[in-house]
Amino acid sequence: MDRYKKEFMSGVDVSKRELKELKEAFKQDKFKELFKEYVDEVNDPENQALYEKELLQLEKERGVDSTFLRPTPGYVIKTSVENDCQAFINVCYNEKIERPSSVRIVKDGKEGDNWSVPHVFGKGRMEINKEKVEILVYDVLFHPMALDLAHRNPEFKNLVNDTAMTAVEDGDKVKLDRRNARIAKSSFVGGKFPCLLRKKSDKEKSPDVWEMPGYPYPPIEKDVAPVVKEIGDRKMNGRYTTPNYVIKERKGVDISECRLSKDAKMMAAIPEELVIEIPLPLLRSANDANLDVREKCLSLVSEKPAKYKLEITLPYVVDDDNGTAKFDKDRKILTVTLPVRRKKYDHDFHREDSGIDSDVTHNEASNRSSSEEELNYACNLDDDEAPPTELIERLSEEVKEVFLDPCPCLHHALLNGHHEIGQVLHGSSRQKH
Repeated sequence: MDRYKKEFMSGVDVSKRELKELKEAFKQDKFKELFKEYVDEVNDPENQALYEKELLQLEKERGVDSTFLRPTPGYVIKTSVENDCQAFINVCYNEKIERPSSVRIVKDGKEGDNWSVPHVFGKGRMEINKEKVEILVYDVLFHPMALDLAHRNPEFKNLVNDTAMTAVEDGDKVKLDRRNARIAKSSFVGGKFPCLLRKKSDKEKSPDVWEMPGYPYPPIEKDVAPVVKEIGDRKMNGRYTTPNYVIKERKGVDISECRLSKDAKMMAAIPEELVIEIPLPLLRSANDANLDVREKCLSLVSEKPAKYKLEITLPYVVDDDNGTAKFDKDRKILTVTLPVRRKKYDHDFHREDSGIDSDVTHNEASNRSSSEEELNYACNLDDDEAPPTELIERLSEEVKEVFLDPCPCLHHALLNGHHEIGQVLHGSSRQKH
């Protein structure tokens, strides 16, 4: 839809000052009357016939035979373009188009008819329906015989429908939703605009006229062969159409995240809500679809009036009990809002010890207390009394460890009693001798 808006506005060169003047002019009744007279004059059938006659004469002088083909209503195919907006294909007829023809052929041992269905494609245009919604309208013209065969033979009608949708996709470079294409109730949608069919004239052109500059179309240098395309049975992958979707992350401004603290930005990159927008151009209301939301996934299924199926893996764990869904009937968009479940972290970053460190400290403290008791026992012994050999060896090793990796508590105790330890060690060595 945006592409058509850009194409429509590409030929309009209007400044802001001119738009402001037009806005002010339309507030005047006299300007409205003059503008209405201009519109009536342009839409007058006599003036349109005169315009077409002059245009055909100009094309003929250029060596081009042009013909205006006015569409006669037949039936309408309703579908969507790029899963974005509704599209209507007017399957019309005009007697100036060639008749469909068939050739009897044998393929893979089976005999059948190979049909050729000539048609004319009219470029898509934007229009407004009764609900004030923008839609795309295309015209595809066939010979009346083609529509007569389509009404009598369902298989031939499928061929005509497939030909019309292929003409739209190839001519306008778009992708139609073929799975959900259906026949609308109306026979024609939008305004009736003639199609211009141009082909090179068999008569020789006048050199004087041909050399005149300023023609709107470049000359046709070579014959353009008719496009013949074989259309077979198109196999759809599955029964459902996968709609497009957009996931948006929403988060408000939290002044606490601007603090100079370690835990200020722990949740800065995690959104508060997920907003999923799903265009469903062929649905009428939210009741036409079944929506299922879980912690990490979202699924949508629709059977009527269109077959849609969607499975989405969400980037965050959401609160599926407190989500909301809203269907915009004008834009045909389903909006699902889901709050994100945030993890809870321990914000105590300033404690000195963890649980494991406390256990280690407790064990070290108990070891120090036992060493101090043994040291006091050795220092309080009488001169005649010798300490056990195991105690002397263990205290000697602890003395070495103190000076290699001093501990404040044990180091202080050893400094207070170093004379007694020296006497104990000296006495034990004398007894051994």
